[in-house]
Formats: sequence, C-alpha cells, structure tokens
Amino acid sequence: MKYNPDKKTKEILIGVCLVGAALILFVYILNNLSTVTGAIRFVITGLSSIIIGLVFAYFLSIPSKWIERAVLAKIMPKAKHSTKRAISIVATLLFALAIIAGLLSIVLPRLISSLGMLLGNLESYRDSVVGWLDRLSELTHQDLSGSIISSITESLEGFIAESLEDLSALLPAAWTYATGVVTGFIRMVFGIVISVYILASREKLVAQFKKLCTAVFPNKFMERATYIARTMDKTFHSYLYGQLIDALLVGVECYILSLVFSLTYAPLLAVIVGVTNMIPILGPYIGGIPCAFIVLVAGSPLKMLIFIIMILVIQQVDANIVAPRIIGDRTGVAGIWVITGVMIGANFFGILGVLLVIPVISVLIKLVREFADKRLEQKGEPVSITEYYTVPPEPPMSRKPRASRRVKKQQSDDNSN
Repeated sequence: MKYNPDKKTKEILIGVCLVGAALILFVYILNNLSTVTGAIRFVITGLSSIIIGLVFAYFLSIPSKWIERAVLAKIMPKAKHSTKRAISIVATLLFALAIIAGLLSIVLPRLISSLGMLLGNLESYRDSVVGWLDRLSELTHQDLSGSIISSITESLEGFIAESLEDLSALLPAAWTYATGVVTGFIRMVFGIVISVYILASREKLVAQFKKLCTAVFPNKFMERATYIARTMDKTFHSYLYGQLIDALLVGVECYILSLVFSLTYAPLLAVIVGVTNMIPILGPYIGGIPCAFIVLVAGSPLKMLIFIIMILVIQQVDANIVAPRIIGDRTGVAGIWVITGVMIGANFFGILGVLLVIPVISVLIKLVREFADKRLEQKGEPVSITEYYTVPPEPPMSRKPRASRRVKKQQSDDNSN
C-alpha cells in the first residue's frame, strides 16, 4: 500500500530534513574551519574588484540620486535622462574626491609632522621614562629601570639577531608586499570603474536581477526577500553614514580639546581616536590606550590623566547624546553579540567585517524577532518578553506624591482642632 502523507506531515518531514542538513553542514564547517575560511577568502579575493565597485556604488548612490532628482531636475528639466545621469555621476565622483583631498590636505601634513616629532624625540622620551623608573625604584627599593632596560635590550638584540639570520628572506617579503600594494591599487581602480557602470545603469541591473529571481523563486519568497533587502538597505545606509559623521565629530572634538589642554601631537591623537571610534565597543579602548601611552611619554602622568578623562567624557557624550541623534534609533544589539560578531567579522572579512558587523547583526535580530512574534501570535501566546522571565522582573519603584506645604498645614490645623 502506497503511503500518502498529508500536508502537515510533509511540512514536518521537510523541516526535519532541513534541520538535519543544517546540522551536518555546521559540523562539517567546524571540522574543516581552516579550509572553509580559506575558500571564503579565495572567493572574496577573486571578486574583490566587483565587491569594491558594489561598495563604492552603494555609498555614492544617495548623493548621485539627490543631484539628479533634486538639482538637475530643476536646472535642466528638458535634458535627457542619460545626460542628467552622466552629470550626476561625474559631480558625485568629483565631490567625493574633493572631500577626500581636502581632508588629506588638512590632516596629512599635520599627521606627518606629529609622527616626525615623535620619532625625533624618542631619545628624550627614553630618558624621561628612565627618570620615572629611577624615582619609582627609590620608593620601592628595587632597580626597576635597570631590569626593565636590560630586558628590553635583550629582546632587541634577539630580534636583531633573528632578523640578520633571516636577511635572505627579507627581499622576497618586500617584493611580495610591493606586489600586493600594486595589485590592491589596480583592484581599486577597477572597482571605481565598475561602480561608475553600476551607477549609470542601476535601475536596469536591479530590474534584471529581480526578473531572474521572480522567474526562479515563488512569489511569497520574493515578497519576503524584497522586504529583507529594503530593511538591510535602510539599516546599512543610516548606520554607515552616521558612523562616518560620528567618527569625524569625535576626531574634531579630540583635536580641539587636545589643543585646549596643550597635549602634544594633537593631530595624531585625533586621527587615531576618530578612526578607531568606528569599531564597535572595543574602538575607544583600541584607540585610547596607545594615545594615552603617547601622551605619557611625550608629556607627563598628569597629562595622561587629563587625556584619559577627556576621552571618557567624549565617549560618554558621543554614546548618549551625539550618536543616537546622528545614527537614529539604537540598534538594540547586546554587547555579547557585538563582541562575538566583531571576532567573526574580523576573522573572515578583516576590517570590513568589523565595520559592518553591527548593521548585519541588527538586521538578523530584527528578522528573528519578527518571525518569533508572528509564530507566537499564531499560537495564541504572549509576545511581550516579560511573560517569559523565570523570575518576574522587579517593577520600577514608584514614589508617593509628596503633599505640599499648604496641604500639610491644613492637615495639622484640622488635627489641632
């Protein structure tokens, strides 16, 4: 007798098969993590020019659309669409290059000057550190400076000896590095060219991709995929542009306050703090610790304390006031997920993965939350998370309204009567 399962049984069987396949794939990835990571990096390296082009086109699409629809539509209402599109792309590229060139012309000379001063004064900074260690040795009755300097000297001697032994390998390494730089530059140029083609025919490319997906996948799947794509687009645009503006503001604030408190190498400190501020959670520590050491070596412990307090104030103002107003609503991603995502993103995609981990996790959490809420509503279960605490959360403490002095006086008069 042939077995014909009903629709619900088929759905359960398909679900079990999918879960089993996912578990098998997960175990395979864990057992062959290095192979999978190498394959992903190989694919990303091979498609790097296309990926760079897509990233550039994604960033430049908003200003290009604004120039075409808000500016050129009023200035050149009778011009052809292709003419306005070409002018908007050229104007966007020139505007982006002007911003980059302006920032480099302002920051780069000061940054090079700060680095030159730092390297030129290393000997005096060494003497200052030795003096602090000598004073600390007098207090602790231990030769701290001698032991520390001797250990550093031994480490440097060992490093120099190993470098001299491996001198034959330095030339191939230098050649490999130079080749990588040239290759990266060529990929960047091809990426810019690809981004121009994408911007020029973005509607047609999107329509072709949508047509192909509609022909292959069911309509219900396409509706869900379109919703996910729009959610990701909105989240990525708001987060990335907000992070760039926020990092610029943090760098400017650090530079101005460094000048106010007469901290040495203000441009260098501002660049390090501003750039590392784009790294989620760990960014302030990654940028603040080396900057504090630079201030300590170039100045004094008091200057370092001033810098640490200054960075704490800047970060608190940025996290609680500036960033929510620039980026918008908070992502609602817990710290544990951010740290885990940063580690995974850095391992697979490098610095790009670190910068993009927050919007990716935010979109995933939003989609999972919507799926869970929908399933709970279908089952007739409560949606609020407070209903699922093992121990009910403590209600907020409410203060009783205080009676005014006039009411208290009236009550005392009544009691006396």
